[in-house]
Amino acid sequence: GSVFNQKSGIGVQFLAKWDADTFKTVKMNLAPIPRKNKKDFGSGHIGGISYYDGVIYAPVEGTDYSINFVYLYDADDLSLIKYYDVSCDKLDDGIPWIAVDGKNGFAYCSRWGSTSTLLRFRLDDMSLDGTVQLSEEISRIQGGEFYNGKLYLSKDESDSTEEKVL
Repeated sequence: GSVFNQKSGIGVQFLAKWDADTFKTVKMNLAPIPRKNKKDFGSGHIGGISYYDGVIYAPVEGTDYSINFVYLYDADDLSLIKYYDVSCDKLDDGIPWIAVDGKNGFAYCSRWGSTSTLLRFRLDDMSLDGTVQLSEEISRIQGGEFYNGKLYLSKDESDSTEEKVL
């Protein structure tokens, strides 16, 4: 198995792959965001990533948080496959996470601040397919992943060490 990382604690963006048993570095991509996107859009923050069928899906925010991309990387060599602009009025404060439901062909994300909806994108072209209404408003969602057909979300509690999985 492998473990992937998207951002170091010192603010340097990179992708790294470690062996899950030995924790030895297997591969690194020290410049996963194209220089042009850094320059033109301020792209520099990789949010909570997801994996499906040999591909890493990585949400990337611009400096004003309204320009958002989903980057696809080859999970073996960490090379950039392609990226999609998913900017829309519903992601007006960034794209902090993405979760792939490969079985059904969708990816889900939300805005950073308080939200009562998740956005659903088609995996084949990352076009917005619709929204999913939540039973309650949630803020500061940091990541999500599907397991056995259910979506699990992690939440950052502001000014607290009491993080949650929903």
